[in-house]
Amino acid sequence: MKPIRYFFLCSFILFLSTACNKQIDAVVWGVYCGECETNCSTIYQIKQGELHVDKSDKFFDAIRNRDLHSYKFEGKQLSRDEYLKYEWVLGSVPDELFKYELIVGQPDAHDQCGYFLRIFKAGEETNKLIDPEAVPKDIQEFVYKLFTI
Repeated sequence: MKPIRYFFLCSFILFLSTACNKQIDAVVWGVYCGECETNCSTIYQIKQGELHVDKSDKFFDAIRNRDLHSYKFEGKQLSRDEYLKYEWVLGSVPDELFKYELIVGQPDAHDQCGYFLRIFKAGEETNKLIDPEAVPKDIQEFVYKLFTI
């Protein structure tokens, strides 16, 4: 009987460790503006002690194709000092963010640009396009801090 108890105890501990580990693995965010000629998007990615930036405008291919999952971040690594400015991001993503649909408001509808967020959490990817003029109150603090640094 002891081996069965041991098996269930180990299984329970494994379940708890995976269920409680809903940590943010990476955050990709940026501003995109459709009414410009060059450098129309600046997208950042923070993960595992590194901060990268992508100013290639490849993001717009995903927007045009209406497939945000097709956007593959390819940026250059920034300095450690730049990373330290944003290291708070991984621990500050509000749970409320996940309750919203893919599109919040009407981002980039009338020359106000749009905010892009991609969160990698527990192996899952969540994307959001947010209208800067319609940020919901329960995520305003996070969004405004993220996009004003």
